[in-house]
Amino acid sequence: MTRMFQGFGFIVLIVALLPLSCATPHLQPVSNLSKLDATNSIIFGKIECWKNDKLMVKPAQKYSDPTMMFQISRYVSDTSIDTNLWRSGEYSFTVPVFKNGIKDGYFSFVVPPGEYYFVDLGYYNFFADNPVIEMRTYSGKQPVLMTFDAPANQAVYIGTLRNKFNVLHDNLLFYEVAMKTDVANEFDDDKEWFLKSNPKFKTNVVEGIVKFRNLPK
Repeated sequence: MTRMFQGFGFIVLIVALLPLSCATPHLQPVSNLSKLDATNSIIFGKIECWKNDKLMVKPAQKYSDPTMMFQISRYVSDTSIDTNLWRSGEYSFTVPVFKNGIKDGYFSFVVPPGEYYFVDLGYYNFFADNPVIEMRTYSGKQPVLMTFDAPANQAVYIGTLRNKFNVLHDNLLFYEVAMKTDVANEFDDDKEWFLKSNPKFKTNVVEGIVKFRNLPK
């Protein structure tokens, strides 16, 4: 059951079809982790996507499932946030929003302990003709920074991230999209999903919902 929302980002962007960097190290799945300790942490949660005010319950393309790629970096200060749009984040993780045409969106990954911010949000196969769009929430007209903490020796629930976009215009060269991202706290349901495949970490699960903060324009 959804218990609350925390913050949101709303931007209008014109997106060129730019590939996401393949050089960013990918976070490892939880199945590769034997134990939690002072050298690691786990983040888990769920992704939802809405298109033109409707929850996506089936893929836009017949043979390609929509997938999101997130790039994250360690947060130090607002002045050290990466504004180079061609430079990728420190780490990345990929979440299938659908698997074989069935809505999914759950994720869990191992990450070094620390505080992080989202660098890029990448969308694959959400549109029939243009399979990739990419955005940075802190580089738009209404810049918003998304951060979360990953304390050592903890499995941290960072929330259900809801991505809502309305297509305002599209052609072969670009999309104009109104984008809104927020987070819901569905801890009980998502914790149940996480512990089904990771019961050994049940004493380490905590809430650490993604925080949204407006930045100066």
